[in-house]
Amino acid sequence: MGKQLHSILMAAVASLLGFLISSIETTVHHSADILELEFGRSVVPWVPVAMVTSFGIAALPCGVIATVQGARLVSLTGGVVVTLGMLITAFAQSEIHVLITYGIIMGIGCSLVYIGIYESVQIQFTTNRNIVYGILGCISFLGYFTHPLIQNMIDMYHWRGTLLICTGILMNILPLSCLLPGPSDRSDAPQPSSTQERLISDMNQRPTVGTALIKRPNGIRLSARRDSEDLQTLWNETNHERHVFMKRSRILAVMKIWRKTGFYALLFAIILYGYGVSVIRGHIQQYVHERSFEASPGSEVLTIVFGVSVCVLTLLQGGITNYLLDPVYWYVILATVGGLLTFVLIIPLPLGIIFVYTALLGMSFAGTGREITASILINLAGEDNFAFPFGTCVFVSTLAMCLGSPSAGWVLQKAHSYKPVFAIAAVAMAMAAIIVFLLQKKLKRTSLQLERSRSRAFSDDESGVVLVTSL
Repeated sequence: MGKQLHSILMAAVASLLGFLISSIETTVHHSADILELEFGRSVVPWVPVAMVTSFGIAALPCGVIATVQGARLVSLTGGVVVTLGMLITAFAQSEIHVLITYGIIMGIGCSLVYIGIYESVQIQFTTNRNIVYGILGCISFLGYFTHPLIQNMIDMYHWRGTLLICTGILMNILPLSCLLPGPSDRSDAPQPSSTQERLISDMNQRPTVGTALIKRPNGIRLSARRDSEDLQTLWNETNHERHVFMKRSRILAVMKIWRKTGFYALLFAIILYGYGVSVIRGHIQQYVHERSFEASPGSEVLTIVFGVSVCVLTLLQGGITNYLLDPVYWYVILATVGGLLTFVLIIPLPLGIIFVYTALLGMSFAGTGREITASILINLAGEDNFAFPFGTCVFVSTLAMCLGSPSAGWVLQKAHSYKPVFAIAAVAMAMAAIIVFLLQKKLKRTSLQLERSRSRAFSDDESGVVLVTSL
């Protein structure tokens, strides 16, 4: 019962942290317009771009740090960075100041917390991990719906007061991060062997008497209690050496992911799908306006429809991929749905059909999102080498989404039509599904490979016992 409550607590903590991170991104994106009135339009419009870019770039080193130091330290550091970035921005006096603190520093801090969240779920959960990822993704995405609340706060307290209030809210990241698992909770963390534990326990149970002396082989006479303390000290020193060796071996182990063909295929698929879906998300509202639907509120509601469908399917797919369907097959199905449906946009459609398409696109986006990517990577790279490959996937997906909308805008200016724009997006998403389908065997490890991986993992042998018993 206690273990179940602890697991529920960890799921709630990770989900709440994800909600706070997505709320930060919403605050930065929607407060940029207010900051433009204060500082001008020369640099401030680049603040959201700087945040997203720094978020993606920082994900690479954050993955290595999380692998070596654990989720707790990474998330805690990110909480400190985010809180200080928000606080310092509240007293900004120049647009460069805003760009550095509100854009770059906030992006780095969010990346630290984000990687720590997914690493903590991977460490804490085994049998129901996909379900927890689904809950995490659903609650995290709800943070993007906090725009009306942020806007009301800005109207009431000015943008500086709003940032100070957000600073106080973000300070909750610090105690929440302290509840995440540390490096000692990893499956490859060195632990004393059963023989060593029995020996230490037996010596600690001996009566402590001032005259109870034993003669050591080297001629030194110590009490039984002191002998036990020496034994424990010896073990601690040995354990420290093992931790140092483990950190070095973890860094070398995470780099082995570059030897796997399936990892390159997954990265390429993530780039293609991220590019395609960013094209649609960046131009669907403008497309609706140009189709003479401006009298209808549909163009604004499209974002809500997309977000709701993402939340619903992200929650449901956790159970589906945990019990019914492999995450690789789920990725192929949803990416195929998104690609094929986007071809339909080439044909002029009524607003109602565009609503249906947006809902289905949200489901496709959820089915190929980072929760599914995390599940695939755990099977591909192994539980102990998850953080760095995941950080790499976050980096390439962020890069693809940053390039999608601007490049599609250039195509739109040259072609003066949305047909080639939507065709490029559809082909990109369909190609992502084809790549994953053709290389699906490279993305899944057989039971024999899993067993070999476990046998190669660092485990306590009886060498420490030889050192102890030799005293």
